[in-house]
Amino acid sequence: MNQTITQNEYPESEYSMLKKTYLLLLALILIPGISSAQTYDVHIKGVDDGVRTTKQQDYKEAVLFAKREAIERAGVKVKSLTTAKDFVIHSDYIESKAEAVLLPGYNIIDVGYQKDRTYLVILIGKIKTVAKKAEAIDSKELRYAKSLYDMGKKSDAKKIINDILKNSQDDGTVAEAMYYQVLWKFSSDPAITYAKLEAYYPDSKYVGKLKNLLDEREAERKRIVAEKERERKRIAAEKERERKRIVAEKERESKRIAAEKERKRKRIVAAKERERKRIAAAKVRESKRIPAEKKRKIQPVKQKYGIDANGTGIDGQFYAFDTGVVMDTKTGLMWAAKDNGSDINWRDAKRYCENYTGGGYTDWRMPTIDELAGLYGKSASYQATQRNYNVYLTELIELSTCCPWAFETRGSFAAYFSFDGGAGFWDSRSYSGGARALPVRKGK
Repeated sequence: MNQTITQNEYPESEYSMLKKTYLLLLALILIPGISSAQTYDVHIKGVDDGVRTTKQQDYKEAVLFAKREAIERAGVKVKSLTTAKDFVIHSDYIESKAEAVLLPGYNIIDVGYQKDRTYLVILIGKIKTVAKKAEAIDSKELRYAKSLYDMGKKSDAKKIINDILKNSQDDGTVAEAMYYQVLWKFSSDPAITYAKLEAYYPDSKYVGKLKNLLDEREAERKRIVAEKERERKRIAAEKERERKRIVAEKERESKRIAAEKERKRKRIVAAKERERKRIAAAKVRESKRIPAEKKRKIQPVKQKYGIDANGTGIDGQFYAFDTGVVMDTKTGLMWAAKDNGSDINWRDAKRYCENYTGGGYTDWRMPTIDELAGLYGKSASYQATQRNYNVYLTELIELSTCCPWAFETRGSFAAYFSFDGGAGFWDSRSYSGGARALPVRKGK
């Protein structure tokens, strides 16, 4: 096991001697040569990028991720990466750009897709670090700084570099120190350091070495920027695809719901139309065959109210005649057999009622809210002829919608009665949507 020797553990004289011995051994170690390789056991999980394509491609991406993780766990750094697409095409790219290799005989456990949509594999095998030549350092002071840097004592190494740059009279040592100042990332501005090195020591070999180092770093920086941009675009494209998929799915669902509603609406309309026709046909049949007893019942009503017309129907207290009038024997009111048949405001409805001449009478008027309420009855109902309302009213009086105007007013508002809801309401006199006029008069 390596041990770190510090001045606090030994007397000053022993420390000085140990330091000299250590520098001598270190100088021998750092002589250019081949370092020994090491082998590591690895047990690594690998996942793809979570974007599902094909099982084969997702599997390859997960395996490649596991290889990269295994190599980096071995203590070396992958020098270059590329896109997921390139990973799949060049499956040996990671190993060729790293200072370690995955030894043959490794196993891949194919776990498959996970709940988070990633593809999971497990790699079990061995990683071997690639032997690498150690870089020779000319200056003994820098060799000592290198030993400190390798032990993690970067601040001590930086002090040595700064001391050389400030006090050394040896041009070669200063040039070398400037190179390592940039290599170990002690320089706050590598470009300025390089410019000084090139200007002060143009013939030094470290000018070219530092230029190559800066070129490599710039290339790596550009690669990382490009890789991040590719990843950003990939994520953005994936988000856009997902957004479009969600929008398309919502649109399909919206169309499906709308189509279902339309089919349901048509079924309801068709059913109501069949029911309306059935009722109308029944009324026609009934009007064609009024029993004799009904005719006998109508005769007294005709005499009492002075009606010169033929009876066409009886519904409880209501008697219909072929002149288009219906007599309510309970209230003594005579009603028009149907409303005006179209949307109308209150003023025009009043004029319509007053000008009505049904049955040959000229004293028609607009009914009150109470008179209209007297017609309402839960025991009888039919479908309004123009709108989808259930009208609770004798079938002898035909309403095309639910709501006739009433005579009462309140400022700019007027009353109307809903035979669909069974209550009176107020609305603007100028309102006409769905409102009707139904004339009434007092029988004799």
